[in-house]
Amino acid sequence: MLRSLRKVSIGAKITLIVLLVVLVSVTAVSFIAFEQSKRTIKERYIGQMEVIADLKVQKVSTFFSEIQSSIQIGQRLRAVRSRLEKAEQEIRPENNFVDFSDSLNFEEDFTQDLAQEDSLRKSPEDILSLFMESSEEFSNAIGTIESVYDLDNIYLLDKDGKIVDIARPSPQQKGNRFKEPSVDYNIIAQAKKDSIYFSKVFIQNNKPTLLVSAPVRQFNEERSFFGNSDL
Repeated sequence: MLRSLRKVSIGAKITLIVLLVVLVSVTAVSFIAFEQSKRTIKERYIGQMEVIADLKVQKVSTFFSEIQSSIQIGQRLRAVRSRLEKAEQEIRPENNFVDFSDSLNFEEDFTQDLAQEDSLRKSPEDILSLFMESSEEFSNAIGTIESVYDLDNIYLLDKDGKIVDIARPSPQQKGNRFKEPSVDYNIIAQAKKDSIYFSKVFIQNNKPTLLVSAPVRQFNEERSFFGNSDL
C-alpha cells in the first residue's frame, strides 16, 4: 500500500513538474508575443504621429510663407505708397507748394514724363487705378490681398506708428497710434527694420491672432510701414 502511494506520489510530482514547465513555457511565449505586439503597435502609432507632425510642420510652413508673400506684395504696391504720400501731404500742406521756376525746363520735364509713362507700362497693376483716389485704390488693392490670402485685417501705418488706413472696421481708429498687444510691444519698432516681423501669438476676440509687419520704403528712404493682422 505504501509502495503504491509512493508510486502515485512520484507520478503526481512528475505530472506537476510537466504542468509547471508547460505553464512557464506558455506564459513566456504569451509574454514575448504581448511585448512584440505592443512594440509593433507602438512603432505603428509613432510612425503615424511622425506623419501627422510632418504634415503639421508643412502646413505651418506654408501658412507663414503665404503670409510673408502677402506682406511682400503689400510692400511693393503703388497703391500703398500713394496712400502714404497723400497722408503725408495732408499732414504737411506746405509740401504742396509748387516751384514754377523748376518747371521751365521743358526738356527735363518731358524726359521725366516719358520715363514715368514707361514705368507704368511695365507695372503689373491695373492702369485704371491711375484714375482712382489713393484711398479707393488702396482699398481695392488691399481687398484683393485679403481675399486671396484670407487675412483678418490690414493696417497701414505712418513712420510714427499712426494709422493711415484700415482695410476693415476695427476698434483701432485712423489717426491714432496703433495699439500693440500687451504680449508684444516690439511690432512697431521691428517693423521699421528691413525684415518681416512676426509677433507673438495672442488672443483677440476669442481667437488666436498673429500680427505681421514690414517696412514700406521709397527712394531708399523710410516712409512708413505696412502692418498686417492675421489669424
